[in-house]
This record gives sequence, structure tokens and C-alpha cells, in this order.
Amino acid sequence: MSPETAEEAREIGIRLKSEEFARFLSGRVPGYFPVAIATEAIAGILEAESRTVLLSQETLLSHAGEHPEVTQERYQFLQPLLDHGETVRDRTRHVIVYAHDGEWWVAVLKGTVKGEIFLQSYHRSNPDHVRRIKKRGSKPL
Repeated sequence: MSPETAEEAREIGIRLKSEEFARFLSGRVPGYFPVAIATEAIAGILEAESRTVLLSQETLLSHAGEHPEVTQERYQFLQPLLDHGETVRDRTRHVIVYAHDGEWWVAVLKGTVKGEIFLQSYHRSNPDHVRRIKKRGSKPL
């Protein structure tokens, strides 16, 4: 990660601890919120122009109540997951990143035709689910 990218990731990490992000998570701030910086490999697979990973209010609403384990504090672990986890291609412009840090965690990222990256899902997982991910996807080149 370049020094500039590392600084951008550090700034996002600070914002994830903020009251602004708490308001976003509670639905009081509309739109999108930056939650991580994708690796160059992930951005390449997703054909993204920007490496900034965005979380949308739409995604938050569609997952409301499904993953209570994903707290404001847990979003701080998304960057290390993207940096060090195993990445597999899923469908067109989708990747799945998974890692074990005492528990299995999975992030699904989607690239848009506009060159953006969105966090589509982030949740705790289990060994059976991870085995299915490995079988379903293909490792990026």
C-alpha cells in the first residue's frame, strides 16, 4: 500500500470511530459512507476507478437486523480483512474476501459500471460457509 493510500485508509479508520458514522449507521445520515480502501488486486477485478469502498444506506436498510454482530466497532476490522484475507471472484464484478481472526468473517464487494466499489455484505461466518465460498469462487490472478 502506498503512503498516500495508507494515509487514506487511516483517515477512514478515524471516521469509522466518529459520531458521524454512528449517525450514518442509525439512518440519520443519507447516502454513502467510505468504510475501507480495496487492494489494487480487488479494484482491478472489480474494474474500479476508485479504491474507496462505500457502504450505502440502501445496503444498511436491506440488512437491518440480519447481522447484529456488525457493530460500529467491527467496521474497523474491515480494512485488515481486505488487506490480508483470502479473495475469490464470485460473479461478474463481485468478490468475496474471508479470513479467520478467532472467528470467520466475510465481506462481499461489488463493482459498479461507474467504477465504484460498494460493500454489499459484511458478516460473521462459519467453516461450512467458507468451504462453499472456496468451491464457488475462483481465486484472482
